[in-house]
Amino acid sequence: MTPAVLSCLYEKYTGYAPADIKPITGSASSRRYYRLNGGTTMIGTVGTNDTENKAFITLSAALSSHGVSVPCVVSISDDNMSYLQEDLGDTTLYDIILHDGYSPRVIDLFKASLTELLNFQTVGAVHTDDDCYFPVKSMSGASILWDLNYFKYCFAKVIGCEINEVELEKEFTRLSDSISSAAPEALIHRDFQSRNIMIADDKPWLIDFQGARRGPILYDVISCLMQARINMPQKLRDELLEFYISLAAERFDVESAQLTDSVNDLSIFRLLQVLGAYGFRGLIQGKTNFISPIETALKSLAPLLQKEGIKYPYLLAIIEEAITKVQAIGCPQFKIYDNQLNVVVTSFSYKKGIPADQSDNGGGFVFDCRAIHNPGRYEQYKHLTGEDKPVIDFLEQDGEIQPFLAYCKGLIDMSVTKYIKRGFTHLEVAFGCTGGQHRSVYSARHMADYIADKYGVHVTLYHREQNTISEYNAPTL
Repeated sequence: MTPAVLSCLYEKYTGYAPADIKPITGSASSRRYYRLNGGTTMIGTVGTNDTENKAFITLSAALSSHGVSVPCVVSISDDNMSYLQEDLGDTTLYDIILHDGYSPRVIDLFKASLTELLNFQTVGAVHTDDDCYFPVKSMSGASILWDLNYFKYCFAKVIGCEINEVELEKEFTRLSDSISSAAPEALIHRDFQSRNIMIADDKPWLIDFQGARRGPILYDVISCLMQARINMPQKLRDELLEFYISLAAERFDVESAQLTDSVNDLSIFRLLQVLGAYGFRGLIQGKTNFISPIETALKSLAPLLQKEGIKYPYLLAIIEEAITKVQAIGCPQFKIYDNQLNVVVTSFSYKKGIPADQSDNGGGFVFDCRAIHNPGRYEQYKHLTGEDKPVIDFLEQDGEIQPFLAYCKGLIDMSVTKYIKRGFTHLEVAFGCTGGQHRSVYSARHMADYIADKYGVHVTLYHREQNTISEYNAPTL
């Protein structure tokens, strides 16, 4: 139920009640977010921990008053459990990457975001008080070991890696000592990544900094550039890291080499944190959108552990074992019934690669939808998919999708007819577009409907980027 307290806070601040209050998608945390519409649009937050809320509120006031681009908190409940902040819209840097790829505009936005991060770090170091940080004041050796153990218990052991506790503890301690001594230190965001960078008026704004604390400044940059979901090319990652280091060296009056010394160990640590979080959210809690990036994170981590004379050989052995264990995790194993044709229809993003074929024959169809007019170019469709009516209407009224699908159906008809006649049991059909969100989703849904209705065979529809699966004509067992 929408909390009435947000309506009261809105009315107290504006002098009138909101026209409506709608829930909006939040983060992986238990906080709940709402958009309050009226003469003024605001974002309402309902938290579960008053100390965490106080951290965000206090940091927001200090940072915004000194010119850092963070949302201003404008109204707070007496118990600090709810508050209103200015509305920065719905577009994150992650959304723009998904839509545009690594275009010149995206690279400029990254550089602007890193510049704003440096402002956050340096202003925050001077104008915020350690007592407001939550849940700890600094990235100490103890807090680093907590995160490393999160990787051990929520990822490595969950997937069945055999752990020599003594050997792993030695390397965890060595890594922790390296990171806790990395310099220079300032206020770090602690969750700086593309989903926590809002883009409003083509300018970056930093959000979700309630976990900020003292720590090595490069931790934030590495968190962003190593984010598994955005799969940034290594050349661009190096360019952006060099851009930030040049700014930070001047701001902190240190040699660039002093900053680069800690890059590899911080990168290792960040990816271990990510794997712990993905293991908990995806493998333990069953949230499938956290499963698909696991293999990417592992494959990014392995070469880092092989650098600098292999400082962490036992950890490298665990990661190499983990890679072999998770090859199939990112792609669901679809139900295949004997003695009949099973068709898997998938939508996907070309940026994340063509889906793996699960059959032994290696065949099937991959259709490229990118020549079709893209609704994702328009603001009103960016947060919808090809399953939503406004997108469906756009594609059908535009008139390009129907002849495209007609050609696809002609090819599919020939194969399905022959496969049924010859007793084949598996056919893969995939539709790809830029983000795997609009054109490919629409096409895959319509092809799955078409095959299931016309031939009565078992069809599985898999929207890979949305992690949703539907079945048609499944036999009753």
